[in-house]
Amino acid sequence: MMLERLLLSLLFVLPSSHFNTVQSVDVIKEMKNTVTINQVAQAVKDDEREEKQIHIKQVGMVNKLKTESETKKTAEKIINKKKNNDNWTTYRITAYDSGVQSTGKSPGDKGYRITKSGEKVKEGRTVSADLNILPIGTVIEIESVGIRTITDSGSAIRGRRLDLYIESHKEALNFGVRNLKVRIIKMGKGKI
Repeated sequence: MMLERLLLSLLFVLPSSHFNTVQSVDVIKEMKNTVTINQVAQAVKDDEREEKQIHIKQVGMVNKLKTESETKKTAEKIINKKKNNDNWTTYRITAYDSGVQSTGKSPGDKGYRITKSGEKVKEGRTVSADLNILPIGTVIEIESVGIRTITDSGSAIRGRRLDLYIESHKEALNFGVRNLKVRIIKMGKGKI
């Protein structure tokens, strides 16, 4: 509508001697068609530009969602790890030494001072467990004792029982039997 008014006003401004009526109508139609084609061409360009911008935004949103998803998964892993690390379970704990009274082996016997994992016993590290519950290589923290690694098993160590290695026979006996809380720091794979 505005376009037609503009074209008509141009016709009145221009000297009328230059146009006859038929030519004027043809010129108006041609100008109208030209403007319409240019408008269509511009509209197509604008649409393409908008589509590109929308695509860029969509790709950005997908990447953002991927990043948010990965961040969420990482956070869930950390939370689950923390939950696992906060799970304390009560175990019945005793102590043993490498002597014949604890192991049935004497110096010179095959396997004397050697754990099920093949390592030598070491105070502050070695602990025996039921390998069906805590496999060799499992790292645990024992309340008021510290961090230990499951490297051994024993015939009497079944269920929620642990047997700490202590070098001195006297200290192992003095340890007695204690019910202490234990948490798994890292689950072992059955070997060191």
